Amino acid sequence: MADRAKPGRPTREWTLPRLGLLVGILAGTAVPAYFLLVAQRAPLAWDFRAYRFAAGLARRGRSFVGVSPPVGAGEFVYPPVTVLAFYPFAALPWEAAYLLQVAGSLGMAVACGLLMVRYLEDQRVGLRTVDNLLVVGFCSTSTYPLVVYGQGQVDFLVLLGLTVTYLAHRADRELLSGAALGVATAFKLFPVVLGVWYLRHRAWRAVAGLVATCTATLAAGVVLFGLEMHRTYLRFLLTERSRVDEFEAGMSPDFSGLTLSRPLSNLLPSVDPVLYTPIAVLLLLPVIGLVYARLHTETDRLVAYLATIVAMLVVSPATNAHHVLYLYFPLVPLLYCVDDPGVTRTLTAGTVVLSVPFRPRHLTEALTTLGVPSGTVATVRHVVRPALSVASVPLVGLAVVLLGCVLYRCRCYRRRRPVEVQSTGD
Repeated sequence: MADRAKPGRPTREWTLPRLGLLVGILAGTAVPAYFLLVAQRAPLAWDFRAYRFAAGLARRGRSFVGVSPPVGAGEFVYPPVTVLAFYPFAALPWEAAYLLQVAGSLGMAVACGLLMVRYLEDQRVGLRTVDNLLVVGFCSTSTYPLVVYGQGQVDFLVLLGLTVTYLAHRADRELLSGAALGVATAFKLFPVVLGVWYLRHRAWRAVAGLVATCTATLAAGVVLFGLEMHRTYLRFLLTERSRVDEFEAGMSPDFSGLTLSRPLSNLLPSVDPVLYTPIAVLLLLPVIGLVYARLHTETDRLVAYLATIVAMLVVSPATNAHHVLYLYFPLVPLLYCVDDPGVTRTLTAGTVVLSVPFRPRHLTEALTTLGVPSGTVATVRHVVRPALSVASVPLVGLAVVLLGCVLYRCRCYRRRRPVEVQSTGD
């Protein structure tokens, strides 16, 4: 499936990718600085405490779906069977358990970075040591990894699953690819959207692996926790995680969601919020159709996979800002693999915007801490708040990345068309 290896390109071409990754790493240092020096409260391990608390309840045979621990505002929002992954942590003090969770996340982060480096080596891109360090560093110390470490979330497991999904499919190990996507889906549900990728490639064994893994995890959950627990989870999913009430009432600009339902709720306030997700799907179908039209080269396939992940993130009403982590593969490799300078600039710009996911509250607190006059702070807030009510900064970054995918496909059509016309004339 992979294209013929191409010789390494000159080092000077890596200025933009290096800049984009470096900005992400530097922005990552702002995350702990903000919570240690600026924020009024630090939500350290709030999500992890929810996981651990839910595991303790499950071990005692009590309901745990949507339950919050005594400390923090986290909830257990995953399918019931996934609580088994947190059973070992329930037996430890939360501090020790949290450190183990962070260590595991860091290990998976480095593993994802190394997989990307190996992929780029297979493509004969011609990286230097500094590029390898930047790739691994971006995967493990940029903005979203730091957020995930701080909250003790499971998102690196999903990133690893989505990375293996593509790489195993590329290596014709379709069952492994489907199983990897099934594991990611078992935790977050919306990665099942990437099954469209398999359908486009007619990867039926991968579809079988995905269906088998999802069916097995669901069956195990029903056997261990019963149907009533799953009914409770389904009600929780449809009533709270769908966020319909929040869209109807008006989404706060300090909400970290990525979904297109946010701008749609501003543009179409009279429309039933239940319809925002179907409308988002309809808006993105032409884009997906465009990038899926011709997948002749490895870069074509990588761009299409990236567009699919972006679509997955902006269509689901349940995605949050830190889920941007899921597109690190293939976004990071594409910064080095795309030959078109315009596309590289666009993807790099998207990477930079994604790396600074500030909200009005962040900006206000930071300016106040720096001693900026209150009148100036109020003016900045008055300007920024309405804009971020329509679209969050990460959503803008995702739009720029998706624009890069469209730009790549359009320029490929323009470059290849004369060749195709000539060959038809023969």
